[in-house]
Amino acid sequence: MKRFSNCKIAGLVALAFGLAFLVGCGDDDDFSPVSGKQGADDVESSDSVKSSSSVKSSDSDGSSSSENSRSSSSRVSSSSSNNPPDDPASAIEINITTKDDIFNPEIDYGEMTDPRDGKKYKTIEFNGQVWMAENLNYADSTKSTVIKGNTHCYDNDERNCELLGRFYNRTAAMNNDACIPGKVCNLGDEPVQGICPDGWHIPSWKEMYYFDWAVDDRLDYVRSANGWGDGVKIIAPGLDVYGLSFVGMGEYVNGRSTSKGLYSATWAVSESVYSYLLIKVVEQRMYVDDISLEKMTDNFFGVRCIKD
Repeated sequence: MKRFSNCKIAGLVALAFGLAFLVGCGDDDDFSPVSGKQGADDVESSDSVKSSSSVKSSDSDGSSSSENSRSSSSRVSSSSSNNPPDDPASAIEINITTKDDIFNPEIDYGEMTDPRDGKKYKTIEFNGQVWMAENLNYADSTKSTVIKGNTHCYDNDERNCELLGRFYNRTAAMNNDACIPGKVCNLGDEPVQGICPDGWHIPSWKEMYYFDWAVDDRLDYVRSANGWGDGVKIIAPGLDVYGLSFVGMGEYVNGRSTSKGLYSATWAVSESVYSYLLIKVVEQRMYVDDISLEKMTDNFFGVRCIKD
């Protein structure tokens, strides 16, 4: 038998390992010998798909799904990549000086007048119903005594009520002094007028779920272009395709105003007397929330009315 020297054996072993290493590197397409990062392109591609798939086409505007996806995803990614400005006071804070700043200028809105105080509101037809396209701002406690002490403006500033709408607790929203916050009350048959003007009503649980189904996670389609962001956190403007113009009015909870520009919630009538419904619009999500009575007692939210 032919013997190999130790040096030759060592050399052959080293050569074999070297070849194995080269073959292994050549087979791994995702490995970059320059950056040392694996699958960077795949991660970027995945994020792009997730972003574009969250926005779907609307039959009403006739635009393609991919076109809307590119538009929406680019606005969101642009916002998320920005850092807060050095001076928060110079940032985009609520970004509204008149009510007209809330609405989509490309949409032909309707209008209704509240006969109780003469205030006018934009309206929009959505999913076969006529909705108020802005939040209610009614506060005449001489005509509706139940709302006395049960409404607020953000920071107790009437100007905020004029621009964003008024906060109502459950008693005021349902216009029923038996609906003490946190307690069970019988609202009777639907539709429930609540604090809405004659001929209008608080959205029912069925209407809210149909609403949620029709919107189908297209959050940017219901958010207003202006009125989002709090001076520190920058939020991409909404597309407001449907003209519903939900604005970040915030909320009034436990005696203080909070989340202006970041959050919007409006009252609805729950299927159960042991809970209540809210439609919540936040930066990246819109959903109908069914909340048990005991969980929230001192909370004030907006009101959007639907025509009977």
